[in-house]
Amino acid sequence: MLDPLSGRAPRLRRRVSVVAPTATAADAFSTAFSLMGSSAVRIACEHHSELTVDMISTSGAHERFGRAA
Repeated sequence: MLDPLSGRAPRLRRRVSVVAPTATAADAFSTAFSLMGSSAVRIACEHHSELTVDMISTSGAHERFGRAA
């Protein structure tokens, strides 16, 4: 995956997992969240209450947002 703004691979996260109603939605959200900051992911989860998001940063910090947070 490439960051469309820089043309480079994103370095924010080691892993992004999304549980959503469909596999297509989970794939789309996980791709987008890989390029977004934590506060933007939190806001997106507030607007999409059906999501559960689990992320690990490149430094090893763990964050969880959404239904099971």
